Amino acid sequence: MSKKANGFLSVTSVLLIVLVCLVAFLAYSRIPRPSETISTITSSIKPAKKSFSFNAAGDFKNGTNASAVLKAMGDDPVDFSLALGDLSYGPAGSEQAWCDLVLQNIGNTRPFQLIVGNHDDGTNTSDHADFNEFRKCLPNKIDGISGDYGTEYYFDYNHLARFIMIAPDINNYGYSYAEGDTGGEHLQWLINAINEARDKKINWIIVGMHKNCISISTKTCEIGEDLLNNLLSLDVDLILQGHEHIYARTKQLGLDDKTCPLFTINAVDADCIVDDGDNYSKGKGSIIVISGAGGYDLRNINTSDPEFDYFKAYNGLNMGGSFGFAHFDVSESKLVGSFVPAIGNYTDSFTISAN
Repeated sequence: MSKKANGFLSVTSVLLIVLVCLVAFLAYSRIPRPSETISTITSSIKPAKKSFSFNAAGDFKNGTNASAVLKAMGDDPVDFSLALGDLSYGPAGSEQAWCDLVLQNIGNTRPFQLIVGNHDDGTNTSDHADFNEFRKCLPNKIDGISGDYGTEYYFDYNHLARFIMIAPDINNYGYSYAEGDTGGEHLQWLINAINEARDKKINWIIVGMHKNCISISTKTCEIGEDLLNNLLSLDVDLILQGHEHIYARTKQLGLDDKTCPLFTINAVDADCIVDDGDNYSKGKGSIIVISGAGGYDLRNINTSDPEFDYFKAYNGLNMGGSFGFAHFDVSESKLVGSFVPAIGNYTDSFTISAN
């Protein structure tokens, strides 16, 4: 009896050992090797997008020229578009028709981000529409904006660029950005938005608005010298504007404590020009791009304007003669800008390279 029992136990033990080994082997075979684990993790993570594109224009109206520009903007393979104010140039009630024109050419999925212009201020005249209506039919489509969409807001895109959109000197919807009591609060909001982006290591700072300070057609410094000087002192990479019905690009402009402590308007101070070429170094100064050739009648370039030598490229009724928009490609190392004609053949291109 004891021998049989011992024999039975021996066989059982062997079977148990075999079973345990088999279970262990199967379990081990299911555990990914280090290389397999890395491969599996890597394949399950979508690579972050390292670059993006956008386009921008202002001063459209509702007509043949604007239709051509909006169609070209829609055909441009970008991630989003910026409308730099002065949209329909129609009276109150014209807003939906202009939104329909945009949607026909841009589509309903691409973000078409707005900033208010002076012809959108709702003053109830024949060429001043109501911006609130534009916001209803072309609402914000970019996640994570901070502020009041269309008047004073910012958003970060792919952690590569911060876009800060403001509305200086616009009746009913805009603000003052002058230093002091009237504009100090909004100027500080702008400065904080720029500094926060730098603290977050966001590569590029882009500020957009409708009106200008320096120009080479008919406009004067409507946004205020305080605003321009603060943008230059903070080395904002790119300043986008409309208002003038032209396309124009400045040279790289910047301040220096000794040679250019404050920017000079209505004249040219050569010490405020950092680089007069087409290839710039990031952090040395700012480029201003006026992209106001969106469809409304072009204005002449004034080659006798006292600020003319601040500008590197220009297109207007008497020079270039093209309607179109500005296009930008943004990566960690470069910001490349260009003018894309929708009517005409004028072109322009420049690059800002990161150190």
